[in-house]
Amino acid sequence: MLKSSNNYNHMTKKILVIEDDASLAKKIEFALKKDFAVTLADSGDKGLQIAKQLAPDLILLDVMLPDIDGEHVLKELKSGQLTKDIPVVILTNVGDLGTISRFLSSGGKDYMIKSDWSMEEVNKKVKELTEI
Repeated sequence: MLKSSNNYNHMTKKILVIEDDASLAKKIEFALKKDFAVTLADSGDKGLQIAKQLAPDLILLDVMLPDIDGEHVLKELKSGQLTKDIPVVILTNVGDLGTISRFLSSGGKDYMIKSDWSMEEVNKKVKELTEI
């Protein structure tokens, strides 16, 4: 699954959402598409491929993915020449501090516990992190 919101100009920041829950991915896309160019990927492998091609300004990365987990995706992103400097925000339902600190020490910029954030708050956080 690859979908991109195409109603943006060349100055719009690009956001890649790697999330296998289609309903949540669509909600995030809807919350962000007014301000950002949003691309969705429903697996870690697709997300890595798109990140290398698109060079997004920010990646929202789910921890639990159907093929390779978010931790592996994050390590791949941070070790890749084209993707190492892209900020990655971890999306998780796991509030476990050990898991969160492991992701942050692996190069994650920030994290969001899915159940704690409204779509307006997600938009605000993405704006803060992309400085718009």
